[in-house]
Amino acid sequence: MARQSKIILCKNIKMDRDMKHVLSYTENQMLTLVTSSGIKVAEKSDYSFIGRGDRSAINVDVAYSTCLGCNYMAFQNYNYNNKWYFAFIDRVEYINDLTTRIYYTVDIFSTWIDYWTNKACYIVREHTNDDTIGANTIDEGLGTGDSYIIRSHQRDVSISNSTYWVIASTYDPLQSREEFGAVYNGLYSGTKLYAYGSTTAVNSNISAIVNSDRGMDAIQAVFTCPGFLIPLQDGAVVESNTPATYDNEVSPITSIGSYVPKNNKVLTFPFVYYELSNAVGGTAILKQELFTNKNSSGNYVLRVKGSLCPGCSIRMYPVNYNGSTNNVDEGITLGKYPICNFAGDIFTNWVTQNGVNLAVNTAQSLVSLGTGVAKAVATDGAMGGGDIAGGALGVINTLDQIRRADLVPPQVEGNINAGDVMFSSNELTFHVYKKTVKAEIARSVDDYFTMFGYKTNRLKTANQMGRSNWNYVQIAQGETIGYQKDNVTAIPPEDLININKLYQRGITIWHNHATLGDYTQTNSIVS
Repeated sequence: MARQSKIILCKNIKMDRDMKHVLSYTENQMLTLVTSSGIKVAEKSDYSFIGRGDRSAINVDVAYSTCLGCNYMAFQNYNYNNKWYFAFIDRVEYINDLTTRIYYTVDIFSTWIDYWTNKACYIVREHTNDDTIGANTIDEGLGTGDSYIIRSHQRDVSISNSTYWVIASTYDPLQSREEFGAVYNGLYSGTKLYAYGSTTAVNSNISAIVNSDRGMDAIQAVFTCPGFLIPLQDGAVVESNTPATYDNEVSPITSIGSYVPKNNKVLTFPFVYYELSNAVGGTAILKQELFTNKNSSGNYVLRVKGSLCPGCSIRMYPVNYNGSTNNVDEGITLGKYPICNFAGDIFTNWVTQNGVNLAVNTAQSLVSLGTGVAKAVATDGAMGGGDIAGGALGVINTLDQIRRADLVPPQVEGNINAGDVMFSSNELTFHVYKKTVKAEIARSVDDYFTMFGYKTNRLKTANQMGRSNWNYVQIAQGETIGYQKDNVTAIPPEDLININKLYQRGITIWHNHATLGDYTQTNSIVS
């Protein structure tokens, strides 16, 4: 029988023998690669059957010095099944000047890529085909460093730009007659309210009430309020059945300092977030991935509602957030506006002296933040992981995944009874902070996502071809990525088992040999 088995010796093949980095090339594409200029070193066709085993070897009539430069080969047993096999050259051995022995290991991924079908299985990690903010929120268990950086501070001037003094009285100093009961911003008051923009005006009207036949007893309270709660005019406050309201807006977080992430998951919690503060100890954390809509300017909306009463009741909350159009539960309440003292007002003196100006819901905020932020996550994948020294898990163990920064600054617990001084400092208003991790932390996390995609933890078909340059896939231990196709050469059972092990460990599938291993390339979504 004529010897018709063929062998092609190659150099400069970028794939590694451990098959952590492989090519998505079909058998024909691989054949084109190994025969291309700069890759093919020699091609011989006069060989007997070329086999394979634990220590496969073949003697070739190619000079030893030439073989030393080769790292890959392809062979075909034409008289048997006409199939091409691809293999890594492990080492070469000098036999004589005309003969070199080559030891090789079959590249099972490239050899059998056309012979099995991808099926649904439990995917631990992969590159996603939907990288919009909010589409990928599974906790990665990555460290955020020891502190967060304030990137911007937005002060709500709609509250602090004007202040009124309000007299709550059963005597109308303007009409010189008794007046009882009214509804302001939907709240009933047993007294009528009279607002003034200057201390001269409020003093004059207090004097008019005190000097009336009703005297001091007609005045039930004197308090301050922000101008948005009432019409901007002196005199009797106009009644209303609904809270006063207006909208603030905050722009999306698109960068971390000067660093712009490639992967949008870096622009989600816990790497970035908004912190709402009332300047007297109350804080609330908002995650931009939970906003479901933007306004016409492309910004997120924070709505403020308030009702006129002693101390005032004012709340800021997110709109179109976490599944709710008006998410009042995840907002923050402004600190108490000062209740003023006036001659003979024993009750207000007592209230002020006994510190009613307490931070709102501070304890609850600390509990919820402690639960959501201080949790340490220690594993890469609920059902996966694979080789702890390799793949995504090997890299994640070099990152600080236990250490978490405290999202609430220490002074929160000490900001009790500060409403009055914050008012006098013109700081009693809502403050919105954009906070992020340090840029070096963001870059480290971003590089990790670039290489290994996101945690998926789902039963699905692996995304092996959805990116322009590479796709990383890791399946759970014990899972199988695919099964033998019909009517093709049978894959040896041990090869199919080992292919599954590659995916269980984690494998990076490159789509272009020229850029294999080059993570500086763009890796845009293609499908």
